[in-house]
Amino acid sequence: MTYQMDVLFIFEIISAICAVLGAYLVGGKTHLVRAYSFLSFLTSNVFMIIVSLDKGILPLLFQMLVFSLLALVGLNNVVLEMKRCNEDNFLVSLSRSLNHNIKSKTIYVSFISLISVLFVINFNNMDFNAYYTYLSSNTIEIIAVCLALFGSSLINNLSVQTKVIGLFLFLLADVLYIYIALSHSLYPFFIQSIIFIGTSSLAMKSFNEILKEENSSVFTVLKNKLSYGA
Repeated sequence: MTYQMDVLFIFEIISAICAVLGAYLVGGKTHLVRAYSFLSFLTSNVFMIIVSLDKGILPLLFQMLVFSLLALVGLNNVVLEMKRCNEDNFLVSLSRSLNHNIKSKTIYVSFISLISVLFVINFNNMDFNAYYTYLSSNTIEIIAVCLALFGSSLINNLSVQTKVIGLFLFLLADVLYIYIALSHSLYPFFIQSIIFIGTSSLAMKSFNEILKEENSSVFTVLKNKLSYGA
Protein backbone atom coordinates (compact mmCIF):
# COMPACT_ATOMS: atom_id res chain seq x y z
CA MET A 1 0.00 0.00 0.00
CA THR A 2 2.81 2.41 0.87
CA TYR A 3 4.58 1.59 -2.37
CA GLN A 4 1.37 2.24 -4.35
CA MET A 5 0.81 5.55 -2.57
CA ASP A 6 4.40 6.62 -3.25
CA VAL A 7 4.05 5.82 -6.94
CA LEU A 8 0.76 7.73 -7.19
CA PHE A 9 2.31 10.71 -5.42
CA ILE A 10 5.15 10.67 -7.95
CA PHE A 11 2.52 10.56 -10.72
CA GLU A 12 0.83 13.61 -9.17
CA ILE A 13 4.14 15.49 -9.09
CA ILE A 14 4.92 14.60 -12.73
CA SER A 15 1.40 15.64 -13.75
CA ALA A 16 1.68 19.02 -12.01
CA ILE A 17 5.17 19.74 -13.41
CA CYS A 18 4.11 18.84 -16.96
CA ALA A 19 0.93 20.93 -16.69
CA VAL A 20 2.87 24.02 -15.58
CA LEU A 21 5.53 23.39 -18.23
CA GLY A 22 2.84 23.05 -20.90
CA ALA A 23 1.25 26.33 -19.82
CA TYR A 24 4.66 28.02 -20.03
CA LEU A 25 5.46 26.66 -23.50
CA VAL A 26 2.03 27.09 -25.11
CA GLY A 27 2.78 30.70 -26.02
CA GLY A 28 5.99 29.72 -27.80
CA LYS A 29 6.88 31.46 -31.04
CA THR A 30 7.91 28.33 -32.93
CA HIS A 31 5.85 25.33 -33.97
CA LEU A 32 8.20 22.93 -32.19
CA VAL A 33 7.88 24.75 -28.85
CA ARG A 34 4.08 24.70 -29.13
CA ALA A 35 4.26 20.99 -29.99
CA TYR A 36 6.27 20.42 -26.81
CA SER A 37 3.56 22.25 -24.86
CA PHE A 38 0.87 19.89 -26.14
CA LEU A 39 3.10 16.90 -25.37
CA SER A 40 3.56 18.25 -21.83
CA PHE A 41 -0.20 18.70 -21.42
CA LEU A 42 -0.80 15.20 -22.75
CA THR A 43 1.72 13.69 -20.34
CA SER A 44 0.18 15.61 -17.44
CA ASN A 45 -3.31 14.45 -18.35
CA VAL A 46 -2.32 10.78 -18.70
CA PHE A 47 -0.75 10.71 -15.23
CA MET A 48 -3.74 12.54 -13.73
CA ILE A 49 -6.09 10.02 -15.39
CA ILE A 50 -4.31 7.28 -13.43
CA VAL A 51 -4.56 9.27 -10.20
CA SER A 52 -8.23 10.13 -10.79
CA LEU A 53 -9.06 6.48 -11.38
CA ASP A 54 -7.30 5.46 -8.17
CA LYS A 55 -8.99 8.24 -6.15
CA GLY A 56 -12.38 7.63 -7.76
CA ILE A 57 -12.77 11.27 -8.86
CA LEU A 58 -14.83 10.60 -11.98
CA PRO A 59 -15.54 14.25 -12.94
CA LEU A 60 -11.80 14.98 -12.94
CA LEU A 61 -11.21 11.75 -14.87
CA PHE A 62 -13.68 12.89 -17.52
CA GLN A 63 -11.99 16.30 -17.75
CA MET A 64 -8.54 14.75 -18.16
CA LEU A 65 -9.81 12.43 -20.89
CA VAL A 66 -11.30 15.37 -22.79
CA PHE A 67 -8.18 17.49 -22.24
CA SER A 68 -6.04 14.59 -23.48
CA LEU A 69 -8.07 14.49 -26.67
CA LEU A 70 -7.72 18.27 -27.05
CA ALA A 71 -3.96 17.99 -26.52
CA LEU A 72 -3.76 15.35 -29.24
CA VAL A 73 -5.83 17.51 -31.58
CA GLY A 74 -3.59 20.50 -30.82
CA LEU A 75 -0.47 18.43 -31.44
CA ASN A 76 -2.02 17.15 -34.66
CA ASN A 77 -2.68 20.71 -35.87
CA VAL A 78 0.85 21.89 -35.02
CA VAL A 79 2.43 18.92 -36.84
CA LEU A 80 0.27 19.58 -39.91
CA GLU A 81 1.36 23.23 -39.83
CA MET A 82 5.02 22.14 -39.62
CA LYS A 83 4.45 19.93 -42.67
CA ARG A 84 2.94 22.84 -44.60
CA CYS A 85 5.99 24.94 -43.72
CA ASN A 86 8.30 22.10 -44.84
CA GLU A 87 9.89 21.88 -41.39
CA ASP A 88 11.88 18.76 -40.67
CA ASN A 89 12.10 17.41 -37.13
CA PHE A 90 11.45 14.17 -35.25
CA LEU A 91 7.72 14.88 -34.79
CA VAL A 92 7.18 15.36 -38.52
CA SER A 93 9.21 12.23 -39.25
CA LEU A 94 7.29 10.24 -36.64
CA SER A 95 3.99 11.49 -38.04
CA ARG A 96 4.91 10.38 -41.54
CA SER A 97 6.11 6.98 -40.38
CA LEU A 98 2.82 6.37 -38.55
CA ASN A 99 0.69 7.42 -41.51
CA HIS A 100 -0.72 10.41 -39.64
CA ASN A 101 -4.00 10.85 -41.52
CA ILE A 102 -5.22 7.40 -40.50
CA LYS A 103 -3.87 7.83 -36.99
CA SER A 104 -5.78 11.05 -36.34
CA LYS A 105 -9.11 9.41 -37.12
CA THR A 106 -8.22 6.48 -34.90
CA ILE A 107 -7.40 8.86 -32.02
CA TYR A 108 -10.90 10.37 -31.97
CA VAL A 109 -12.66 7.00 -32.12
CA SER A 110 -10.34 5.51 -29.48
CA PHE A 111 -10.88 8.30 -26.99
CA ILE A 112 -14.65 8.33 -27.37
CA SER A 113 -14.62 4.55 -26.87
CA LEU A 114 -12.30 4.85 -23.85
CA ILE A 115 -14.52 7.47 -22.21
CA SER A 116 -17.59 5.30 -22.77
CA VAL A 117 -15.94 2.13 -21.43
CA LEU A 118 -14.57 3.82 -18.30
CA PHE A 119 -17.90 5.32 -17.37
CA VAL A 120 -19.83 2.15 -18.11
CA ILE A 121 -17.43 0.22 -15.87
CA ASN A 122 -17.82 2.74 -13.05
CA PHE A 123 -21.59 3.14 -13.26
CA ASN A 124 -22.84 -0.24 -14.44
CA ASN A 125 -23.65 -1.42 -10.92
CA MET A 126 -25.22 1.85 -9.76
CA ASP A 127 -28.97 2.20 -9.45
CA PHE A 128 -30.63 5.59 -9.90
CA ASN A 129 -30.45 6.48 -6.21
CA ALA A 130 -26.76 5.63 -6.05
CA TYR A 131 -26.17 7.67 -9.20
CA TYR A 132 -28.02 10.65 -7.71
CA THR A 133 -26.08 10.30 -4.46
CA TYR A 134 -22.79 10.25 -6.35
CA LEU A 135 -23.67 13.41 -8.29
CA SER A 136 -24.84 15.17 -5.13
CA SER A 137 -21.68 14.30 -3.22
CA ASN A 138 -19.44 15.47 -6.09
CA THR A 139 -21.21 18.71 -6.99
CA ILE A 140 -18.10 20.86 -6.55
CA GLU A 141 -16.01 18.56 -8.72
CA ILE A 142 -18.66 18.59 -11.45
CA ILE A 143 -18.96 22.40 -11.36
CA ALA A 144 -15.16 22.77 -11.53
CA VAL A 145 -14.92 20.43 -14.52
CA CYS A 146 -17.74 22.24 -16.35
CA LEU A 147 -16.06 25.61 -15.73
CA ALA A 148 -12.70 24.28 -16.96
CA LEU A 149 -14.14 22.66 -20.09
CA PHE A 150 -16.27 25.68 -20.99
CA GLY A 151 -13.35 28.01 -20.28
CA SER A 152 -11.13 25.91 -22.52
CA SER A 153 -13.61 26.26 -25.39
CA LEU A 154 -13.69 30.06 -24.98
CA ILE A 155 -10.01 30.76 -24.44
CA ASN A 156 -9.12 29.64 -27.97
CA ASN A 157 -11.47 32.21 -29.47
CA LEU A 158 -9.93 35.07 -31.46
CA SER A 159 -11.94 37.70 -29.57
CA VAL A 160 -10.08 39.21 -26.61
CA GLN A 161 -13.34 39.66 -24.73
CA THR A 162 -14.21 35.98 -25.17
CA LYS A 163 -10.70 35.00 -24.04
CA VAL A 164 -11.24 37.08 -20.88
CA ILE A 165 -14.43 35.16 -20.10
CA GLY A 166 -12.58 31.86 -20.67
CA LEU A 167 -9.73 32.89 -18.37
CA PHE A 168 -12.20 33.98 -15.70
CA LEU A 169 -13.91 30.58 -15.84
CA PHE A 170 -10.51 28.88 -15.56
CA LEU A 171 -9.77 31.08 -12.57
CA LEU A 172 -13.00 30.01 -10.86
CA ALA A 173 -12.28 26.35 -11.68
CA ASP A 174 -8.80 26.56 -10.14
CA VAL A 175 -10.23 28.11 -6.97
CA LEU A 176 -12.54 25.09 -6.68
CA TYR A 177 -9.65 22.77 -7.53
CA ILE A 178 -7.80 24.04 -4.47
CA TYR A 179 -10.64 22.73 -2.32
CA ILE A 180 -10.84 19.49 -4.32
CA ALA A 181 -7.09 18.94 -4.10
CA LEU A 182 -7.07 19.40 -0.33
CA SER A 183 -10.15 17.18 0.07
CA HIS A 184 -8.45 14.32 -1.79
CA SER A 185 -4.90 15.02 -0.52
CA LEU A 186 -3.69 15.92 -4.02
CA TYR A 187 -0.98 18.30 -2.86
CA PRO A 188 0.94 18.66 -6.16
CA PHE A 189 -2.41 19.40 -7.84
CA PHE A 190 -3.06 21.97 -5.10
CA ILE A 191 0.23 23.75 -5.91
CA GLN A 192 -0.54 23.52 -9.63
CA SER A 193 -3.92 25.18 -9.09
CA ILE A 194 -2.34 28.04 -7.13
CA ILE A 195 0.21 28.59 -9.92
CA PHE A 196 -2.55 28.57 -12.54
CA ILE A 197 -4.55 31.11 -10.54
CA GLY A 198 -1.49 33.35 -10.68
CA THR A 199 -0.90 32.83 -14.41
CA SER A 200 -4.60 33.36 -15.22
CA SER A 201 -4.58 36.58 -13.20
CA LEU A 202 -1.49 37.83 -15.05
CA ALA A 203 -3.06 36.93 -18.41
CA MET A 204 -6.24 38.80 -17.50
CA LYS A 205 -4.11 41.78 -16.52
CA SER A 206 -2.42 41.70 -19.93
CA PHE A 207 -5.76 41.47 -21.72
CA ASN A 208 -7.00 44.36 -19.59
CA GLU A 209 -4.27 46.55 -21.10
CA ILE A 210 -5.45 45.59 -24.59
CA LEU A 211 -9.07 46.31 -23.68
CA LYS A 212 -8.12 49.74 -22.34
CA GLU A 213 -7.19 50.69 -25.89
CA GLU A 214 -10.80 49.87 -26.79
CA ASN A 215 -12.09 52.00 -23.87
CA SER A 216 -13.09 48.85 -22.04
CA SER A 217 -11.72 46.65 -19.25
CA VAL A 218 -11.84 43.11 -17.91
CA PHE A 219 -14.34 44.15 -15.26
CA THR A 220 -16.58 45.81 -17.86
CA VAL A 221 -16.54 42.69 -20.01
CA LEU A 222 -17.40 40.44 -17.06
CA LYS A 223 -20.08 42.83 -15.82
CA ASN A 224 -21.72 43.05 -19.25
CA LYS A 225 -21.61 39.27 -19.66
CA LEU A 226 -23.14 38.69 -16.23
CA SER A 227 -25.81 41.34 -16.88
CA TYR A 228 -26.60 39.76 -20.24
CA GLY A 229 -26.82 36.33 -18.62
CA ALA A 230 -29.14 37.64 -15.92
